Amino acid sequence: MKKNLLLINLFLIGFVLNSMAENYDTLWTKTYGGDNQCSGNSIVVTDGGYLIAGSIKYANITTEWDFWVAKINANGDTLWTKTIPFGLWDGAKKIKRCLDGNYILYGYTGQSNNYHMALAKIKGNGDTLWTKKFSYAADELVKDIIETNDSGFIMTSKTTESNNDKIRFVKTDKYGNLITEKLLTYSTNSYVSGNSIVKAFDSGYLIAGYTKAGSLKNGEIMVMRVDESGNQSDALTYKALVDGVEAYQIIQTMDSCYLMCSIQKAKTAPSNYKLYISKIDKSLIELWNKTLDYSVNTYNQPASIISTSDRGFVITGATGNLSLKDLMIIKINPEGEIEWRDSIATSATEEGCDVIQTAVDNFLVVGNTQASNTSRAWVLKYGVSTVNINEGVVNKTNISAFPVPVNDFFNIQFELNKESNVSVRVLDITGKTIKTVKFGTVAPGKHVYPVDCNELSGGLYMVKVETEKEIVTKKIIKQ
Repeated sequence: MKKNLLLINLFLIGFVLNSMAENYDTLWTKTYGGDNQCSGNSIVVTDGGYLIAGSIKYANITTEWDFWVAKINANGDTLWTKTIPFGLWDGAKKIKRCLDGNYILYGYTGQSNNYHMALAKIKGNGDTLWTKKFSYAADELVKDIIETNDSGFIMTSKTTESNNDKIRFVKTDKYGNLITEKLLTYSTNSYVSGNSIVKAFDSGYLIAGYTKAGSLKNGEIMVMRVDESGNQSDALTYKALVDGVEAYQIIQTMDSCYLMCSIQKAKTAPSNYKLYISKIDKSLIELWNKTLDYSVNTYNQPASIISTSDRGFVITGATGNLSLKDLMIIKINPEGEIEWRDSIATSATEEGCDVIQTAVDNFLVVGNTQASNTSRAWVLKYGVSTVNINEGVVNKTNISAFPVPVNDFFNIQFELNKESNVSVRVLDITGKTIKTVKFGTVAPGKHVYPVDCNELSGGLYMVKVETEKEIVTKKIIKQ
């Protein structure tokens, strides 16, 4: 059944936030790490729940970070946590289920400007089977991992040698023992990165990323075909009409093609990122490409894309600007057209890092939330809301806070479908309530109320519009 789409104009910090299907919403969110610094980078389905992988730094230890794994149930409750130490600064970037039912963790270990590949295999209960570390002279920026048909693993990283960026290709056996290591390049270009790897439909593997010559400001999407030993056969590049593009992830589609999720960097403003989706066939011929007009935000960066049960795709990442990001989630159809989209904000900075589908209309997103220099791993369940917007109190298609930024006061504009008691709470970035304004019983219809904020100091605040049944959160910046 086709979902009715609503155009949602949420004026928040000077830009339009999102438009989304009316029956999709945040169902619950949970944070992890307690009093410790913690990040969540990857999520995978396991027996009786989900495994999250990332990194943790305990509050009583000043510098050391470890691999961190947590098992949660369907409600996001923590069942257990495990840490795996390698060195000083460690972090798991990927977790994937293996053919034997165990799990592989891929990440990094080292310290500033001297990071190396790190690999750990664990059981479903979190017990460590083995760990491996791969050290090279150059600094390694870990990218992706895939299990091979012989139960071994291929890892990619970006490394810099002789002032040139190259792809480091590493193949191991099923115990993590090194079999092959190679440096891959594209033509005579000075810069190349392999951000994602996927099995090819015919044979071998495809590595997707970007390449550019040293004299050019903007790069091109690159797709390279390799075998299990890292031998290159062919490679092609794809570019936007004007801007630079870089593929972040490549996945197989149900019609035996490949979809790439990329960023498009504006030529005139390289820090402005747009979402760029392209589809190629088995022969690596581009079928179509689209720039997703997600919002007028200057920063829209994907982190993960998955195929969905209806042959579409869901993307998560971050939207906003470099200093103020919200978690982004977008659903597109098989032709790359947006079906619904949303931005989720709870504190100063949020980002989505990975996403999985848990039901026909439900998704789990793992990412990070940060406020006051404290980061937490964050899991969000997103999907079909139990309350239809037309049956609820607040019409979320017409709620905003303005002007942007605010000075001595701001106006909160909202529309009610039903009579309800309404109040507004202003919270600082730590979640502390600074101000509460009660409007009493408000009739159905559109309303605009001024809120005095002269006593607030400059900075970022959360504004919660609360009715008897719902809470809607916005952000404001006080000058």
